[in-house]
Amino acid sequence: MHHTTRLVMRRKSSATSSQATSTFSPRRPCRARPRTIRIPACPGLRRLRPDGSRSARSRTEREPARLAAMRRFRRHALLLLFAVALLPGLASARDGDVPVSGQTIIGQDERVQIAGTTLYPFSAIVFIELLDEFGEPFGSCSGTFIGPDAVLTAGHCLWDSDFGTWAADGYRLVPGKDGGFEPFGWDYADDWWVPDLYAETGSIEWDWGVIKLPDDSLSVSAGWMPVAVLGDDTLRALDFEPAIVGYPADQELGTMWGLSRASFEIVEDFRLFYDIDTAAGQSGSAIWSLADGPNFAKVVGIHTQGIASGSLNNGSRMDLELLDDLLTACEVMGCTIEFEVEDLAPPPLPFRALLPAIARD
Repeated sequence: MHHTTRLVMRRKSSATSSQATSTFSPRRPCRARPRTIRIPACPGLRRLRPDGSRSARSRTEREPARLAAMRRFRRHALLLLFAVALLPGLASARDGDVPVSGQTIIGQDERVQIAGTTLYPFSAIVFIELLDEFGEPFGSCSGTFIGPDAVLTAGHCLWDSDFGTWAADGYRLVPGKDGGFEPFGWDYADDWWVPDLYAETGSIEWDWGVIKLPDDSLSVSAGWMPVAVLGDDTLRALDFEPAIVGYPADQELGTMWGLSRASFEIVEDFRLFYDIDTAAGQSGSAIWSLADGPNFAKVVGIHTQGIASGSLNNGSRMDLELLDDLLTACEVMGCTIEFEVEDLAPPPLPFRALLPAIARD
């Protein structure tokens, strides 16, 4: 029997200094990195200060954040939380929130409010408030800490493909928010990034982005969830327990809701399909495993799309190309993410690529 939980995304007033209209700089070739995986062609757009400098704030050379030191809150904290709340799904629509394809409750709404937002991994889930040029909130999205100073979200939360410009002039990020309670504090975004192909096409195939925080002051307490590239067999396991948790706009402002299922409905090369209820405001929520085991709290996708027909909702699957985009974003902005790639056997060669027997002797 599967558990469900549900999330909510809302707006909340926040005072901040007036901010001029931002500009962006197209990033062309991706620079080589000293790592074992490398997918070519992963440029992106990055928000810059109006004067053209590299960052919204002065940047110093960052050492790789202390990933090893942050061995976050133990899993039994999650079990404790589940005495209070179960896990469900996503999204809902409301004026002022970044839209998805439509209301995406599948049958009966099974989403559940998360009561223990200070417990990991819920503590790493981020309420993202969109701010206008005067620092006033006008919408919201969901995101997830995937490193000490990096938050994963949907590209359409950052880039308005209809108008060909950034979706907001600023962002206020609040991990573990529970209504008016903000247990870990909050901070403004320092920088943000989307792939060039999303800016050019607005396609769901590249609908992801990264927000950089000025430092790790929030994640030191809230924690983060590693991203993981997993194989088909792992993702198709009947006990994988995919979960989506965030801040839907059809619930009380700033309250966290979610839902989980026993398994995915469909696993494709680039997309994951599930019957998890979602709503606007949950765009950008991570798709992660709730199952106790080696894949617990690993981010395997990004929720980006609800289907108005109420059939299956879906999101982008974490693959090598998507991961490389995230690494490129942090290479450009100076942030750090935690990731892993499952050790997979190489696929068999197609028949016509095999050498003739005489050549193998």
